[in-house]
Amino acid sequence: AEAVGYARANRSGSLAFDRRLMEAARDVARAKTENRFSADLFLEYGLSKNSDNLPDVYKSPNDHKQLSLGLKVPILDWGLSKGRIKMAESTQELIRTSIEQEQIDFDQEVYLSVMQFGMQKTQMYIAAKSDTVAFKSFQVAKARYMIGKISITDLNLAQQSKDQAHIGYISTLHKYWLNFYNLRKLTLFDFNINKQITVDINKVL
Repeated sequence: AEAVGYARANRSGSLAFDRRLMEAARDVARAKTENRFSADLFLEYGLSKNSDNLPDVYKSPNDHKQLSLGLKVPILDWGLSKGRIKMAESTQELIRTSIEQEQIDFDQEVYLSVMQFGMQKTQMYIAAKSDTVAFKSFQVAKARYMIGKISITDLNLAQQSKDQAHIGYISTLHKYWLNFYNLRKLTLFDFNINKQITVDINKVL
């Protein structure tokens, strides 16, 4: 639980989650705003005059003033606006569900990494002990071979056991450090020294 908490707090993807949720909420708000009833009131004023003579058209235009007042109302969109709202809300819910699942998957990954690290630590100690025992057994077998107490076959078997134990220890050690640094990467926390991992930007630059 502690590791999951550190991982959530330090995860860069959390910012991306927040951004995706805000964008989805924005799209829903925009769709609802566009669905509101709106009407435009307009006023037009002009001067006009008719005449059979072209010069007379421009004489005393004030005698023919025109004033018009109008109202523009959008026609029915047959539910298209409501459809856009519904689509935006569905997309928002899909994003929310997707983020929740991604968070669950991430938490499980951290939890499994912690479990693997704990088991790997125990396995490393066992492998180290086996390596030491196999090495000492080979030393004893070698000494006994030198005084003729065992055959070359027995000595070879002891050496094979020693080599296999050492290879097993190296492999276990390799897996241990892989899990260790993977856990550090996920949580940005060093559990060996119980301290959060930080970077001094000035030193990096």
